[in-house]
Amino acid sequence: CNFKCPYCFIEKGNKAFMNSNIENYIFKFIQNTISIQKPNLINICWMGGEPLLNYKSIKSLTNKIKTFNIQINSSLITNGYLLTKEKINEFNDLNINHIQVTLDGLELQHNQSRIHINKNESFSKIIENLDFFFNSEFNKTISLNIRVNLNLKEDYLKKFIELDNFIKEKYPFKNLYVSPGFIEDIKNNDCRNIGCIFDRNIIKD
Repeated sequence: CNFKCPYCFIEKGNKAFMNSNIENYIFKFIQNTISIQKPNLINICWMGGEPLLNYKSIKSLTNKIKTFNIQINSSLITNGYLLTKEKINEFNDLNINHIQVTLDGLELQHNQSRIHINKNESFSKIIENLDFFFNSEFNKTISLNIRVNLNLKEDYLKKFIELDNFIKEKYPFKNLYVSPGFIEDIKNNDCRNIGCIFDRNIIKD
């Protein structure tokens, strides 16, 4: 990954990438599955780490799968830093129709926890990439979800509302979604589901 977020569950220092051997194993697995199950559709989710660090494998494997002449729906989970114009322009050809980008709040708060490995400030770069996406024709064919990472130890409802307002005012498009994501795994006797806790506090406030 090109970020070093302090709460990340991915093992630090793990720099493994999908290589051609793994690509071939995946391709053969899909080939065997198609021959046995004969599905009408394949759903693929590209994630990591940061999947766009190995964009060539996304292109290579997708092009191999397309030889099956089967419908492909692909989604991409990315931190947004490498979501460049060049890549976005190719997403339709790669059957990518949904993207998730994570933000940890507005600029100051985001930059404190979504830390680039070179200590570059990431918020402004991500917003620059989102600007291109939403000002291009692709915002009509690709949906985009902004996941807002929240910490139960902070005023998470205020943080979510502030970022939700900022994003939706800046990008007033129907294919944009903003959703909460908690970095803790918590349980209590009254409401064991994180989404339940979030909804309950929205109603209360």
